[in-house]
Amino acid sequence: MRQDNPRKGETVSLCEDLLAALSSRTGKNEPELAEKIVQTASRLISSGNADHLDPALVREYLVETSRSSFLQNLSYPGGCWLWADTCFYFIQQSGYSLLDLFVDRVREDPERILFVDLSDRQATRWTYSEIAGYLKLLARSFYLFS
Repeated sequence: MRQDNPRKGETVSLCEDLLAALSSRTGKNEPELAEKIVQTASRLISSGNADHLDPALVREYLVETSRSSFLQNLSYPGGCWLWADTCFYFIQQSGYSLLDLFVDRVREDPERILFVDLSDRQATRWTYSEIAGYLKLLARSFYLFS
């Protein structure tokens, strides 16, 4: 990360500190923190300083701010729209994909329910790790038959 602009360094540092507070248990239900994180990300983007962020920090922003517990703390509609704008920008700049999101969630909480299949009399629950296993099996099958 280039540090030629002192204000840029301060803003990046602030963003890192805010995300650290969010990942801690104490920052889970704080609307002021959620708004401040999104506003800081927006300022980084509008100032042109977001292009030089560490990709790991961008990924952390996308992962941490995509949780419903975070999104429920944003003002509606303004905070939600601003958050969406920042995420679209970071996704386009970093190439973060749906697969990246899925892999992050499997790693973070493999036994969390991802799908509930109600097509039968008895509901079947599918966890992230089960779906990941089936996706790998399906990919191997396509590879073998190609």
